[in-house]
Amino acid sequence: MKESVAVDRVKGAGLVPMPVYHNTFQLTRRVLDEKVPGDLVECGVFAGAQAALMALAMHGRPEILGRRVHLYDSFEGIPMAGPHDTEQPGVGPLLNGGCGSLVSSGVSACSAEEVSSNLKRWGTPSGVCVLHKGWFQDTVPRWPGKRGVALLRIDGDLYESTLVCLEHLYPHLSEGGICIVDDCNLAGCDKAVSDYFEGSPPPRKKVEGGDGCEWWVK
Repeated sequence: MKESVAVDRVKGAGLVPMPVYHNTFQLTRRVLDEKVPGDLVECGVFAGAQAALMALAMHGRPEILGRRVHLYDSFEGIPMAGPHDTEQPGVGPLLNGGCGSLVSSGVSACSAEEVSSNLKRWGTPSGVCVLHKGWFQDTVPRWPGKRGVALLRIDGDLYESTLVCLEHLYPHLSEGGICIVDDCNLAGCDKAVSDYFEGSPPPRKKVEGGDGCEWWVK
């Protein structure tokens, strides 16, 4: 499927600038073209637009049959910010950090049923997308993939949400695989990346006009 067609299908359902849609599609095609082994993963899916782009980028390519796109989300919205965060996304700045409770802040909530309906409406290939419902702390440690990860997209907004995904999924990212972190403009998210790599994160590339979206190759 052409990039412009895929982006046009999903663009009304996301919360990101247009360059981010194109970046997701292009990097998915890159790992497929380079035959990087593994499935594709998104942590924090909202309405499912970015995960759908991954699936649509795979559409019509019989050589990649068997790959899956894994969608991790509570489907209840962003949880409460923690002590390493300086703002509650969608709400506003925090003076002394948050409580870090795994309860919904009410921001960016989209049910699993809505996401499944969207994926079907957008024409994603049947059986490619797998939903994992629950807080990241409960679900990502149980990563079921047997072939590793070719593309890991983290849209967790918060420190703890980003860190737990890196801790449990980044080790499964194949050599040559790509990691995308959507919220490096948020202090908590950026700190999580720095802390995971002990202050020496890999060179990151910014998506121009991407409002904090960055990526790198493992």
